[in-house]
Amino acid sequence: MDHELLRRAYDDANELYCVFTKGILARHCSCAQAERFFIAEREGINCKSQLAQARCAEFMHLIRNQAKFALRTTGTKDLVHAKELKLQIGSLRGLQAALHTDSNLPVDTDVNTLLIMAQHQFDNFHALPLNLIIQHIAAFAVRSRKRIS
Repeated sequence: MDHELLRRAYDDANELYCVFTKGILARHCSCAQAERFFIAEREGINCKSQLAQARCAEFMHLIRNQAKFALRTTGTKDLVHAKELKLQIGSLRGLQAALHTDSNLPVDTDVNTLLIMAQHQFDNFHALPLNLIIQHIAAFAVRSRKRIS
């Protein structure tokens, strides 16, 4: 299949893209608002809610701007796969740590639930403990593939 044709078909099918696609596809997190779709051999994630997608986009925009040093990058667009995954999953783990500081409750990996809880607890994303979240981004390590020789 022609790659340009595949890219256009993927973009057409993915009108309301999921901000946490890489994390969900890598099975590091999940989201109740995520909906999988398939085109040829490719898998993608749509968001079922415009409100949830806007919430995720707002959170990631803030975190992406704050995490430049931790990611060792100056730009905020088009991160390589490993750095984007580090940003997505590290920020969610940092958010979990910020939300569950005083209890031993099980950690929720549902993106939508975490972001709603964060909005309720901190009133807005700008009040989040960004230092804690950035520490988790810096600490997250993407597993390296084992080479078979």
